[in-house]
Amino acid sequence: MKRLPKGFGSVQTLSGNRRKPYAARIWDKNTARYIYIGYYATQPEAIAALTEYNKNPYDINLNGATIADMWEIFKKRKFDKISNSGINVYNAAYKHLKPIHNKYIKDLKTYQLQAIIDEIDRSWQTKSHVQALLHQLFDIAIELDIVNKNYAEFVKIGERPQSNIHKAFSKTEITTLFNSVFSEPWADTVLIMIYSCLRPSELLSIHTENVFLSEAYMILVV
Repeated sequence: MKRLPKGFGSVQTLSGNRRKPYAARIWDKNTARYIYIGYYATQPEAIAALTEYNKNPYDINLNGATIADMWEIFKKRKFDKISNSGINVYNAAYKHLKPIHNKYIKDLKTYQLQAIIDEIDRSWQTKSHVQALLHQLFDIAIELDIVNKNYAEFVKIGERPQSNIHKAFSKTEITTLFNSVFSEPWADTVLIMIYSCLRPSELLSIHTENVFLSEAYMILVV
């Protein structure tokens, strides 16, 4: 491996049969020891992690690392790789963790995480997002040797409720729609969505110049 710049950090190859044998580490002057920022399957991945860290250094205080600290690391690693809608989901999930933002992650156990989830008076999906975020924050803490167990794995959110709101149109209903095309103003619109699988917002976004009736197709620009 090419020698890395002074003060950049280093990559250590760990012994044994490991899934992620390459450790990226930096030298902490305050404690006069190496601090590990992550473990990786390949050497290039470890070097890439060091490169990213040096672009946006973050303070790693192992003894006083909080949920908020893990969140800052999570954002630096994740937000430039996901969509805006994904970012919004994670931001919303993090707000639900407000009671433990400043708690040391090494002190948090399953029952405390479960209490946070149980207090959320929202949908199953919201609880699932919060659990997923907690899981990833603990994964970061494990990489940094702050904790040795992911307590978010043991949080229960119950089975996903079965929805009976959305049901497929029956053959009889579709026939009724076809027979009502000239008498009901929205019958043809419903049929278009049935056979194209377009959402209402998607159908409304299609411009007339992208509809080709003679060739029986239309173009959705996303």
